[in-house]
Amino acid sequence: MVSLVEKTILTRLPMKQTPSKIGLRLRELRHSRHQTQESLAAECLQRGFAITRTKLAKYEIGMTEVPARFIPIITHILKVDITDLLPPIGTKNLPNSRPERKPIRNLSGKRIRFFRKRQNWTQRKLAEVLKKMGVPVTRDIIASVEMQRTRVRDYQLVFFARALQIPLDSLLPDEAGFAELASTFNGHHRRKIHSHPPG
Repeated sequence: MVSLVEKTILTRLPMKQTPSKIGLRLRELRHSRHQTQESLAAECLQRGFAITRTKLAKYEIGMTEVPARFIPIITHILKVDITDLLPPIGTKNLPNSRPERKPIRNLSGKRIRFFRKRQNWTQRKLAEVLKKMGVPVTRDIIASVEMQRTRVRDYQLVFFARALQIPLDSLLPDEAGFAELASTFNGHHRRKIHSHPPG
């Protein structure tokens, strides 16, 4: 889900502008930490690095290159290695190479998105409803769940179902969802076997 700030910036991008790979990694790492652009900008400011949410959005969508001096600061704040922020080196970066399939981390994200939209709710609205029920979530966390990038605990599913006013089993995937999961699991299992040959 693209924020309003990012939408405004994207309308000003040249047609051939492509996102910086470091910017994309920055966005992924921020999401994995369940952190908003506002809170990340605030942490940077506390450490003496003058940066706004708008500037962060420009980094993440590729409108502005991430300055080298910013890399050690952001990796320290996100508690990751510098190599985690840099794009991988190898055949994965070649134009004709096949992109790596991201693992599915939950089974219910697509179903949550379906029922949220059926309620005509935004992700922010769903986050507000859950907060009133005592579940500390943000819009970014909802987005990450719906894109199946974040794991969902069983008790969280109960609250999602109650917030959306649906039976709990409605959040379980259909046959197509199970088939997708099986395909992803089998591929992950094969990669583990190849990377750790018996010996």
